[in-house]
Amino acid sequence: MDVEPVLEKLRAHMRSRGVEGIRGLGRHFKMVDRGGSGSVNADEFVYACRINNLGLSPAEVRLLMQAFDLHDNGQVNYQEFLRGVRGRLTQQRKKLVRMVFDALDAIGGHNGYLMMDDLKPVYSVTNHPLVKAGKMTKDGALQEMINGFEGLKEAPHDGKVSLEEWVRYYEEVSASIDHDDYFGNMLAGTWAHLKKKRADGTTAPVLKFTSSAEVEAFEKILINAMYAKVTSDVQLKIQVEKQFANIDKNKSGTVSMDEFMLGLEKFGMHVEGRRPGPGGSRLSLVQGLFDKYDVDASGALNYHDFVEAMLSKYEPPLKPHVDPGMPSGGRSRKGAMYPGTEYLARSNGVFRELGQS
Repeated sequence: MDVEPVLEKLRAHMRSRGVEGIRGLGRHFKMVDRGGSGSVNADEFVYACRINNLGLSPAEVRLLMQAFDLHDNGQVNYQEFLRGVRGRLTQQRKKLVRMVFDALDAIGGHNGYLMMDDLKPVYSVTNHPLVKAGKMTKDGALQEMINGFEGLKEAPHDGKVSLEEWVRYYEEVSASIDHDDYFGNMLAGTWAHLKKKRADGTTAPVLKFTSSAEVEAFEKILINAMYAKVTSDVQLKIQVEKQFANIDKNKSGTVSMDEFMLGLEKFGMHVEGRRPGPGGSRLSLVQGLFDKYDVDASGALNYHDFVEAMLSKYEPPLKPHVDPGMPSGGRSRKGAMYPGTEYLARSNGVFRELGQS
């Protein structure tokens, strides 16, 4: 019998309890593990599941026990079990979590770990749901975060948080959140006080999350811009790939983020900060689109797959307007624009319709 449906049932149950669901399960396993070995036998496993009221049948509990008895010795390492229940962070979520860790690590001197004392001044509890509801104080929310990290420690807490513990903490948080957009906005709000210094001396949030809806809107306008710039609708994929291939100097079939932005400029889509003057599409939008198709988070985008996937999702826009002054069947080559892309002519390639600076 496949264990995955049982795990999904358990995950749904944990999500209904929020972050405390998975943490409570972990606490009960530690309580049942009287010897502190980190593992439980079959009876202890069944007991821990029962006192957590997980809504599983005895057969489902036995199936979980068998699936996580990795050494066939009648023992389950409950940290491995909890990790299986939590699930791993998606690439998008892990990238955001790592971005915050690296910024906090820089504050502490790039030691490869974080100090709890460095987290407290920049951890924002303003948008914590219980704080907003008046059911928890700000100090209480901060202590909840600290307790969350302490609960991950198998040894007494030393005030340090490793990258592994950081990721595991957010795996717990992530387990109760279905949508990436909600997770991204939550993370950006939590660390809103964490700033980085710009070249001009001003500061900006380290994490500025861009929702999938914003990226999708940006993607549609990019497609319109592509259709407006190519000479033949039929040859669109070939011509778009050719533009990226010209930028791909090492002929690897992939482009970096910088090369990707150069490719967008070929279609009249200037990115903010890459040329003098105001305007340009927001960098976080471009990064969001790049990340969406950089499926392995390698920092290298396969432009053949990108073009194929993106153009297959949308119908071509309406044909260009026909100049009424032209003879029947004629078309004005100069000024013929696809609906919704007229701004490309007005702005001399500066992209203004979405994500202005």
